[in-house]
Amino acid sequence: MKSAIRSGRTLGVIAVAVGVLALGADWAAAADWPGEASPWREHTLHAFAIDGHAVRVYAPKTPHDAQPWLLLDAGEPGDVETLLLNRGFHVVVTELPDPYGSPASLKAWDAVCTAMTGQYGLHEKVALKAFGAGALQAHLWASDNAPKVWCLVADCPVVDFRAWLAGTGSTAAQPEPWQAFLKAHGYASADDAQQSRRNPIDLTAPLAEAKTPLLHLSRHNDVERPYKDQTGAFQKVYVSEKGYYLTVIMKPGNAPEQGLEDPLAIVNFILTHTLDGACKPAAGLPESWRDWRISNFDRTGAVYVEGGAVVLEKGDDMSGITRVGPFPKMNYEITLDAMRVAGDDFFCGLTFPVHEDPCSLILGGWGGTTCGISCLDYNDAANNETTRYREFNKGEWYAVRLRVTEGRIQAWIDNETLVDVNTEGRDIDIRWEVEPSVPLGMATWRTTGAIRNIRIRELTETEVQEAAETRPKRL
Repeated sequence: MKSAIRSGRTLGVIAVAVGVLALGADWAAAADWPGEASPWREHTLHAFAIDGHAVRVYAPKTPHDAQPWLLLDAGEPGDVETLLLNRGFHVVVTELPDPYGSPASLKAWDAVCTAMTGQYGLHEKVALKAFGAGALQAHLWASDNAPKVWCLVADCPVVDFRAWLAGTGSTAAQPEPWQAFLKAHGYASADDAQQSRRNPIDLTAPLAEAKTPLLHLSRHNDVERPYKDQTGAFQKVYVSEKGYYLTVIMKPGNAPEQGLEDPLAIVNFILTHTLDGACKPAAGLPESWRDWRISNFDRTGAVYVEGGAVVLEKGDDMSGITRVGPFPKMNYEITLDAMRVAGDDFFCGLTFPVHEDPCSLILGGWGGTTCGISCLDYNDAANNETTRYREFNKGEWYAVRLRVTEGRIQAWIDNETLVDVNTEGRDIDIRWEVEPSVPLGMATWRTTGAIRNIRIRELTETEVQEAAETRPKRL
């Protein structure tokens, strides 16, 4: 999914987060919005002015009674905002004097936020979302108003204006934007700006003290806003201030310029940290998932369906779903897509039958990178010949394929072979922790994951014969 292309004008967007839809609620009851009203998808757009700044309010069809909100830096609502609107979010766009987080721009947000939380009755706390240079505005405002901020999402962020414009980092100086920045902030000279502490990287302490959850989406090949100059440098300073609430998602090379291919991870982050997760979908599986049930793990996280995917929220320790519909136990193939949404351990623990014996395919366990089969001859995925290590990006879907035939287990990730092991004469079992997944299920360990497009099929006679003929030798 591609995010909306930003216009040339500098706009501030406020997405008002109102999660679980309040039955019977009406937008008109939430606020008496001034200005012209026009339809926008299934929602309503209101255009008016606050303190001399043009404002557009995208009003949800059905808002939540608590009316929390998300503040974006610029542009039209994109995939994330659309999903939030569909769940009852509000989106407000405010024209700003400049894109540099200047005192005038921050004052504009102050005026809009005062009006939204006072006159229009929105929640007193706000979630923030920004792209590129907009992160200057969002981080500065958050540092000045930390008690008012639920969380902050920054996409390819600029959090050090010196490295970005003045050439103090790995990129060359940008003379024209640098002069515009100095003028917007009212600095008498470049030296004054260089000495200034009004820079997000120098103002991490208020965010760390307030335990404000931060999400940065960065990419290694960002030449304008290099990771090591921006998020990487920011993280070092933030941690030195005892800040432990920054999550970093490294965007894959094929990700869109703004956001991720699938907005699920960003939306989940916002919902998790707004109103203590009260805006999330209600736990449970709909009729379309009638062949599955929520696994009986102790202290499970919430399990629900969002956008066609089953979300397995972080449990203490595990969350999952277990098959109750029919399935084969030999000569079959399972395909699915899996995503690590949040956390750093296994996001796909696929337990499956080998005749009557259960076995598990683990992806991203033991700190986030370990993959393999648990268990072979009582050795788990970290301690047998199937052990492999690979990185998994948060917010990215991975195509998983598992095939079970007589004396053989195979697995692939994105069509690359991960496992191909001869199981003749082997003791096949599981670790006791995944017992609720038996006989067939998916689970996560202290991690939020998502599963979609689950398919189970019996293999053809030709496929079974080919698997037997090409089976690897026993090690």
